[in-house]
Amino acid sequence: MSDNKIRKYRKKMNLTIKELAARTGLSIGYISQLERNEAEPSLSSMRKIAKEFDVPLYVLIEDEQESGSLTIRKEDRASVHTKKSGIEYEFLTPLPSQNFLPRVLMVKAVLQPRSRDTEIPIVHHSEETLFVLEGVLTLMLGDEVIELRTGDTTIIREDLPHMCINDTDAVTKVLSVISPPVWGTLHFPK
Repeated sequence: MSDNKIRKYRKKMNLTIKELAARTGLSIGYISQLERNEAEPSLSSMRKIAKEFDVPLYVLIEDEQESGSLTIRKEDRASVHTKKSGIEYEFLTPLPSQNFLPRVLMVKAVLQPRSRDTEIPIVHHSEETLFVLEGVLTLMLGDEVIELRTGDTTIIREDLPHMCINDTDAVTKVLSVISPPVWGTLHFPK
């Protein structure tokens, strides 16, 4: 994440750090640390900030380095690590920029033992294909529970509430392909 994206959007909206903290429920110190790149942002915090700025999440984590290349080297991948949930997301496809708007988003998720991607099921207006690279993934898909093992795939239809869980004592790695890409515009069913 760029060290000034949050600051840039905050200033563009003429907000003080105190006002942004009040609107998001985050502490003034935490937002200040994020703006100075001194803290690792949680995915939930980034979602709150993105929602307040009315921008998709990827806008805040997009790499400033825009070379125009659509090739992403392993060491240059944008990633988000959620400490609370124990999951790391690596973006394997280019994030939208002024020069390119991808039609698909590919994300690698690494779920630590006994972790889940969210506390309540999420919904998005896109189709998502999951491929288990390593380990066992329990997928709560609507009212159905599906256990996926290494090499298994499934498709999550658009607007279907779902949650990914690693109930094992080993790391689970999953490849997710979302089309059309709607990362950052997830919503929670009522």
